[in-house]
Amino acid sequence: MIDFRYHLVSLISVFLALAVGIVLGAGPLRDTIGDQLTGQVEQLREEKESLRADLERSQADLVARDAFVTGAAPQLLEDTLPERDVALVLLPGAEADVVEALTQNLELAGASVVGRVEVTTMWSDPSQRAYRSQIAANLSAYLAESPGDDATTEQILGEALGEALTATETDTDEPTANAGELLALLTAGDDDALVRQVSEDLAPADATIVVSAPYLPVPDEAPPSDLEDTNAAWVALASALAQTGEGSILAGYATNDGDVVAALRADPAAATTTSVDGIDVAPGLVTAPLALASAMAGNEAAQYGSGIGATEVMPPDAGLEPPVVEPDDGSAEPDGEPGGDGEDA
Repeated sequence: MIDFRYHLVSLISVFLALAVGIVLGAGPLRDTIGDQLTGQVEQLREEKESLRADLERSQADLVARDAFVTGAAPQLLEDTLPERDVALVLLPGAEADVVEALTQNLELAGASVVGRVEVTTMWSDPSQRAYRSQIAANLSAYLAESPGDDATTEQILGEALGEALTATETDTDEPTANAGELLALLTAGDDDALVRQVSEDLAPADATIVVSAPYLPVPDEAPPSDLEDTNAAWVALASALAQTGEGSILAGYATNDGDVVAALRADPAAATTTSVDGIDVAPGLVTAPLALASAMAGNEAAQYGSGIGATEVMPPDAGLEPPVVEPDDGSAEPDGEPGGDGEDA
C-alpha cells in the first residue's frame, strides 16, 4: 500500500523539477531559447512577405494577361464566324455576366446571337424521369429522323431541342413546322416546363453553345447525392446538340470534378463533343467562338482550356466563309444586277 512518504517524495520531485526549469530558463538557457523563438518568428514573417509578394505578382500577371487577351480579341475573332446565327442554351445557374461577355465576343466574331433558352431543373431531376420519358415519346413524332430503338430519353430530348433551335425550311430562314411543335412541347407548362425561352425573340440558328454554371463545393461537405445523375443529363444534352445544326460546343468550367465540362471530358461516350473551360476569364471567352467555328468547320472535337481533362489550348483556324445566298429562281443576280454581261439593255 502506498504510504504518505511516497506522495511526499513525488511532490518534492515535481517541485524540484519546476525549480530547476525556472532557474535554467531564467539563467543559462534564457538567451538561447529567446534567440531561437525570435529567429523562428522572423523567418515566418519573411516567408509570409515573400508569399504575399508572389501572390501580388501572380495577380498582376493575370490582370495583364486578361487585359491583353481582351484587347486582342477583335483581331483574334474577326470574321471567324462570318454571318452565322448562334443560339445559347443556358444550364441552371449560368452567370448573366458570362453570358453577356460571351455574346459580345460572338458578335466580334461576326455572329449574331438569335436567341437564348434556359433548360430547367426538370430536365435533370432524377424524380422526374417518368415525366421526361412521356415528353420524349411525344417529341419523337416530330423529329426529322425517328429515334432508334436504343435511343435514350436524354438523347431524344437533346435532339429535339437542337432541331427546335436550328431546323429551317429548305432555302429559307423560317423554322420548320416541326421545329415549332418541338419547341412548344419543350416549353409547355409553367413549373414543369423543360425549357424556358429567355430572349424575347428566338430565330433559327446555325449552331448552338451550351453554357454551364460553376460547381462550387462546400468545404467538409460531400457532393450532392444526385450530382452525378445531374451532370450525366447535361453531358447527354451537350452531346445530342452537337449532332444538330452545323455544330455545338459546351462552354463552362473544369476546376472541380463536379463541373459539367469535367464530367463531359471524363465520359468516353461524349468524346465527339467539343468543350471549353474557364469562360469566366478572357482566354476562355475568346476560345469559345473559335472552338465553335472549328466544330462548324467539321474539325475533330477537342477539349480546350487549362482545366481538368483539357487537351488543347487554342483551336485551329476554321476558315469559315460567309454563307452563300442563292438567287431567287435565277431571276435576280446577287447585288440586284441584271443578267448577261452586266451591260444595260
